Amino acid sequence: MGKQIVILIFLLLPFLSHAEDSAEFCGEEIIPLSPLELVWPGAPAGGLGAKTISESVSLKFIVNELGKTENIDVVGASSHAYVRGARRTIAKTKFHKPHVKCIKYMDIRYEEART
Repeated sequence: MGKQIVILIFLLLPFLSHAEDSAEFCGEEIIPLSPLELVWPGAPAGGLGAKTISESVSLKFIVNELGKTENIDVVGASSHAYVRGARRTIAKTKFHKPHVKCIKYMDIRYEEART
């Protein structure tokens, strides 16, 4: 029985991995319902040395029919320290509901002047 399940999963993998390929790109109207509430990373052990923070994380994700996000992938980041916070920011963000699930790209920017 166990071998049959493994074989079945192995045969279905190509179809499951292309599920995202069938989704369309989100239109410009698919935006967050409210301004993003950034999840900031904690301060590094040595403290914050820079006077200005200017970091960004580029994400690709799916907005489903309920306006919730899923399959969040990092496309690029200026600093790895901000990746977890950016993913969590998008995970908790609600979007306008598309008619069908769609793929959205978004840059999360962290900018703050330190005094």
